[in-house]
Amino acid sequence: MAYFNFAMEGSSMWLSSIEQNGDMKRYVSQGDEAGENRFGQFSISGEEYTGGIRHRILGGVDMGIKKFWGDFRTLKNDIRLQNNEIFNVYNPKYGIPFDSMPKLDRSRSVRQRAANSAYITSVSYASAYVQDELGFFDNTLRLSVAGRFTQAMTTGRDKASDKVDKVFSPRVGLSYSIDKNTSVYALYDQSFVPVTGVDSSGRAFDPVKGNDIEFGVKRDWFKGRLSTSATVYQIKRVNDKTNTGLVDSRGQAVMIQLGETTTKGVEIDVTGELAPGLNVTLNYALTDSKITRESPTIVDEAKKTVGNITPNTAKHVTNAW
Repeated sequence: MAYFNFAMEGSSMWLSSIEQNGDMKRYVSQGDEAGENRFGQFSISGEEYTGGIRHRILGGVDMGIKKFWGDFRTLKNDIRLQNNEIFNVYNPKYGIPFDSMPKLDRSRSVRQRAANSAYITSVSYASAYVQDELGFFDNTLRLSVAGRFTQAMTTGRDKASDKVDKVFSPRVGLSYSIDKNTSVYALYDQSFVPVTGVDSSGRAFDPVKGNDIEFGVKRDWFKGRLSTSATVYQIKRVNDKTNTGLVDSRGQAVMIQLGETTTKGVEIDVTGELAPGLNVTLNYALTDSKITRESPTIVDEAKKTVGNITPNTAKHVTNAW
């Protein structure tokens, strides 16, 4: 069982337009939110043999409810510098007069303010899952077969945003130990994530669904003091929700769902002990993610997105500590 309660207050400045000469218009938005989540999970596991095949069996149920309240709106459309100057990226000047910034009214709680917006949602779900990991040839070859059935109900401020989804998600994995230090694996699985909210036409958003194919190799070095792994993968997802950068008449962000995005990547990880008391973790990810199929809701040729880089993705990411 778990209970999670959070709240955040914030405001931020965003780009609204930029001219060829570098003049940039900016706007200020408010971003307050609160959430309350409850989760429960029960599982059983065991090990059995059928002849020379070992079975590690896992099964269970999990359920939860996630409630969210948000106050996201534009407070002022055109923020300027001293003497009503527009910020220019080629000749930047800094310092915004304090009295030109909008005043935030938080006399009512974010839960009360959210009642007049689309940012009040509840997602409840219940799922059952089962997995069997079969071990062959003294457990050097392992085959995992799993499945999950999920029923999720999304509830918004009005009936148009209500949605019920029932989805079965399979998972199959295969791994092989070449020797005591080296193993290779392959994985295929499907994912499902409920999405809250409605589009500009008032239609409830569809859930995000994905297919993942992954191959990798892992190896330990120096009697296990250093571990390395390399992975290549491809993930296809449909219905990712993204911000258009536009706002509606209420000052709220206009969201759309993408068609299909395809992400291909390589990940490399190194972890280990260089010396007693000195550990290192290194990782690098190369990601190529693009929109590969148009959303059926986009019919205007000028708004086509196929070939664009998937929003909120970075091609190179590296960490070391």
